[in-house]
Amino acid sequence: MSDLKPLTGKRDVARAAAWLIIMGLLVSVAWLGGFICPVSPHSIRRTGPQACPQPVSRGEVKAVFDGDSLILECGAVVRLNGIDTPERDQTGYEEAKRALIRLVSGRQVELSYGAGEKVDRYGRLLAHLSTRSNASVNLELVRSGMAWIYRLDKISPRRSGYLDAQTDAIEKGRGIWDGFEDREGSFRASVSSHIFHKDSCVYAGRISDENLETFETLGEAFRHGYAPCRNCFKHPIEGW
Repeated sequence: MSDLKPLTGKRDVARAAAWLIIMGLLVSVAWLGGFICPVSPHSIRRTGPQACPQPVSRGEVKAVFDGDSLILECGAVVRLNGIDTPERDQTGYEEAKRALIRLVSGRQVELSYGAGEKVDRYGRLLAHLSTRSNASVNLELVRSGMAWIYRLDKISPRRSGYLDAQTDAIEKGRGIWDGFEDREGSFRASVSSHIFHKDSCVYAGRISDENLETFETLGEAFRHGYAPCRNCFKHPIEGW
């Protein structure tokens, strides 16, 4: 019997070593997937809705994707609620991204949520951010002219402050509004979606009469808190 004990011990050691190797591989894969290659908002859009942690109240910013989206150290992707910034091919994209980096990169942020959805269809948390030095990151981007109001409901307590900040930024030509070209035309807005369209846009024709608001200039639509349709306004700050 004594001859069997060394053999059993070797098997136990080999079995334990194998489990350690397997667990090490699993941990490495998870670490590489979540931290070395964090999910970008663009890959989220391509692959559809993603699993998302429960809405968090605070976290440290790991990276900024663009002017209105970022990722926290915990892995949660955040879309700043109530605002929009220029896309990659639009005037002001780099300026808006740099502005958000200056405000939040590497810092602890507090997240608060409105009465509506807390997660968008891409799995991103829809939040209003604040830091110790700034009561509202979202509002600061609007105030500095680096963002415009986007789908901010008329009953939101934040709306009045956002509208005042945006109007002031437009009138003083701050940030992206420095190159803004106001245009006359026929613009049709949806009261429910808070989006405005060129009269020729296919989506403009789908707005019901009871849900319709019209404007005669581009600036007027912005000043009333409507955001430009991404289908018919390729470069809204430049006029078209």
